[in-house]
Amino acid sequence: MVRTFISLPAGIARMPFVKFQLYTFVGSWPWCFALAFAGLKLGETWDRNPVLRHVMHTLDGAVLVTLLVGAVLYGRHRWKDQTR
Repeated sequence: MVRTFISLPAGIARMPFVKFQLYTFVGSWPWCFALAFAGLKLGETWDRNPVLRHVMHTLDGAVLVTLLVGAVLYGRHRWKDQTR
C-alpha cells in the first residue's frame, strides 16, 4: 500500500521523474519476484497437498471477514457523521 502513495511525497519534494522510476523499480522488483516465486512453489503443490489448500481457503475466509468488518465499521462511522 505504501508503494501506491509514495509518488505523492516524491512529487511534493520534486524528485526527478527518472530517479523516482528507477528507485520504484529497484524497490519493487525483489518484492514482486518473491511473491511470484512463492506463487509458483505453492502452485506446484496445490493439488497434492490438501492441508495447504485448507489453510489458504481459511485465509480467504479471514480476509473476507476482515473486509466485511471494515466495511461495516466504515459505514457506521460515515452514518454517524451524517446524522450530526
